[in-house]
Amino acid sequence: MTDNKNHSLISDIKSQIKKFSEKALTLEVGNVISLGDGIVLVDGLDNVMLNEIVRFENGVEGMALNLEEDAVGVVLLGDYSNIKEGDRVYRTKKIVEVPVGDIMLGRVVDALGKAVDNKGNIVANKFSVIEKIAPGVMDRKSVHQPLETGILSIDAMFPIGKGQRELIIGDRQTGKTTIAIDAIINQKGRNVNCVYVAIGQKNSTIANVVRDLEAHGAMEYTTVVTANASELPALQYIAPFTGVTIAEEWMHQGKDVLIVYDDLSKHAIAYRTLSLLLRRPPGREAYPGDVFYLHSRLLERACKLKDELGAGSITALPIIETQAGDISAYIPTNVISITDGQIFMMTSLFNAGQRPAIDAGQSVSRVGSAAQIKSVKQTGASLKLELANYRELEAFSQFGSDLDDETKRILKLGKAVMAVIKQEPNKPYNQTDEAIILFTVKEKLIPQVPVERIQDFKEYLLNYFKGTKLRADLEEKKAFDKENTPAFKCAIQKAINNFLNNSQDFKPCDELEQTAYDKFFNENEPIVVVNENEFFDEQINSLPTFESIHPVQIEEKVQELAEPREVFEVNKIEKEHLFEEVEPEKIICEHHQFEITEDQEEVDGQEVLEDENHEYAIYEVVEQNDTIENCKEANDEAEIQVPVAEVVQDEEILNERENRNWVFSDSAVSEVEKQTIMISISPNESEQLFDNGRSVVFFKVAPKYPVEKVLVYVTSPIQKVIGEFDLLKIDVNSVNSSWNKYRSSSVISSRKEYLEYFSSHKEAHALLASKVYKYRRPKDLASFNMKKGPSGFTYLK
Repeated sequence: MTDNKNHSLISDIKSQIKKFSEKALTLEVGNVISLGDGIVLVDGLDNVMLNEIVRFENGVEGMALNLEEDAVGVVLLGDYSNIKEGDRVYRTKKIVEVPVGDIMLGRVVDALGKAVDNKGNIVANKFSVIEKIAPGVMDRKSVHQPLETGILSIDAMFPIGKGQRELIIGDRQTGKTTIAIDAIINQKGRNVNCVYVAIGQKNSTIANVVRDLEAHGAMEYTTVVTANASELPALQYIAPFTGVTIAEEWMHQGKDVLIVYDDLSKHAIAYRTLSLLLRRPPGREAYPGDVFYLHSRLLERACKLKDELGAGSITALPIIETQAGDISAYIPTNVISITDGQIFMMTSLFNAGQRPAIDAGQSVSRVGSAAQIKSVKQTGASLKLELANYRELEAFSQFGSDLDDETKRILKLGKAVMAVIKQEPNKPYNQTDEAIILFTVKEKLIPQVPVERIQDFKEYLLNYFKGTKLRADLEEKKAFDKENTPAFKCAIQKAINNFLNNSQDFKPCDELEQTAYDKFFNENEPIVVVNENEFFDEQINSLPTFESIHPVQIEEKVQELAEPREVFEVNKIEKEHLFEEVEPEKIICEHHQFEITEDQEEVDGQEVLEDENHEYAIYEVVEQNDTIENCKEANDEAEIQVPVAEVVQDEEILNERENRNWVFSDSAVSEVEKQTIMISISPNESEQLFDNGRSVVFFKVAPKYPVEKVLVYVTSPIQKVIGEFDLLKIDVNSVNSSWNKYRSSSVISSRKEYLEYFSSHKEAHALLASKVYKYRRPKDLASFNMKKGPSGFTYLK
């Protein structure tokens, strides 16, 4: 038995010997001969490749950057404090590579692609080497698609196309990074991935950028590559190559990518540091002779691929910092010659409050115009021309009255244009809005608006057109044509008239423009006009579409949202108060009898509030049972009449008044007589009306136009479900003007969202509109600006 076991063991050993094959592991090993300042000289690595990773015996890695006859210059990519002369160095036979793919989105990584955002390690399925040859000429396609930055002055005058390289250049603290970050933020929802490469920046600066991107939801489609100022020069050197390698992966998948290099001045300095430490011969400004090739091979990797290769693109926004505005220095001139244009930021403009501080004279986009949409191209050309004329004559503006009329006109228009292109950070425009704003410059309409009010007017103008057929027509055609151009002229002139509300400057549309305008603004078409209010915007958006819900659900939703303590009946009496023309207002009621006079500060203990137009209003919170019943004791048969707005015939007075909305409680409008709008409630009606705690929303048309009929919505109380008095009166009638004529300055149109539901579900809309008004707090009503109208939703036809 023992012999059998031994025989079996011997057989196993023989079998293993037969299977054994001798394998020799060949390692190429070198030795450290000197080190210092992050540079190590190694001998013995005769076959090492350029940019190959080598590993020291303590685990630290380096990159072979200098290949000499008797030694290899290695730049270290990690801590070199424990490396000493004589240490062994091993070849890895690998070029520097980084992880790529969608796994990189939303991450902050270092120059080697390792996560530094405390969100865990990156486990990638694919890696790519950082040094690649740029796509050849035959693999490319010319730039023809716009990349919208959302910055009016750039999209209009220096447009950027997908696949373009556009340099942002200027002194420090002139807003270069802000433009780049705004461009990234504006790509939200546009299917463009972004890469932001921070080179030599402070950690605090990088952290602020990441916070801004997160705050605007931009990190979802962005990767941040960072090599901060405290990193080794070698890491700062390879950081932009890491960024473009990540971007290239998406480009080859057919996607569009935007990459920002912030900034290449520090990148050139890092490369100069490495070159001098490697004892390469210095050239101009001590930069090595191949610094031009350094940036050209980086930026040439940004391109637009032809359709056969997926039609992906990389758009590059390199940033260069100048010293005292000197763009003739070595690195600025190099990068200017490589890129397809530059945006020059001017310190004097920045200090003067002109943001973004773009110098139109020294900025240019060489290929972007091919990608510009027609509407912006049609209007943007005039912007450059007017700015050039203004710059030429600006020095003469100090002479004031000594100038001729034409010079004064050019200077006035130039100042208006400078105000038009001012833009706050993180507030991008889409290209249709840009075209509308630029149209005011092209047609020389903008000088009518005082320079100090142009920023407010831009917001008003965009709200004025939002949701209109005219804007939809421009968005569809992407061009101004013979049909919509006169309509835009008329509409913008009407917007200016309404905004300024000044009879002396009132300019009517001519017959051709009015005819074109009327084609796009049909007063019989149902329109929804919505006042901006974040709280109710949020709640309305949370509701399903009106097509799929019953008014009872709206009632229940409003009850759920409104806290009981917020339910007030607010008795608000307003008056357009022109002391020469209008008598003081009286309320004929035994219980509440008072009048508003010019110098009165209180009425029955209620403060009389004065707004900026010297108009007066009394705000009184009334208990639910303290209603018109208290007035019935005086005369059971009498009607209680409260004149709330007197529309006078005098044209000058009418033109001075701005479109307003009024809100009333415990009242219903039932009469319009002699152009004076009255509230008229009989005691019998009031008994039904006020016992149910109803309130009314009343909309008044602009006084400039004849008042024929009014629109009334009546709500039900929060304690009740929908009943027979939910919509006591829905009298949706036309007025002698189109809907935009009685738009107040704070409203925005949302017809696009609600138009298809309004006609068949107007009762639900009416109820919802009145509910919103009912649950406004008294302090909100008391503090609102009468010019802008109350916050909430207004539904009109």
